[in-house]
Amino acid sequence: MGAAKYNELLDYLAKSVCVVLSAESTLSQEEVQRVVEGVQTRLASVWANNWVYIPKQMHCRNLLRYQQIFADFDGSNH
Repeated sequence: MGAAKYNELLDYLAKSVCVVLSAESTLSQEEVQRVVEGVQTRLASVWANNWVYIPKQMHCRNLLRYQQIFADFDGSNH
């Protein structure tokens, strides 16, 4: 994806927060929108004019995969 523009990142984050809150909570759409706006405002004020690096979390994904392999191992499936 490369370097995203600041407002693109905030817009994407806002949409993502909206989707998750709508699906995972009992908040009304008005409450969800207030939370989303609050998150956007907070991030804009805290992270303004900074570089943000977001890792892919490969270590965490690999750890979960290895834990599952270990849990499934019974000695006959090597």
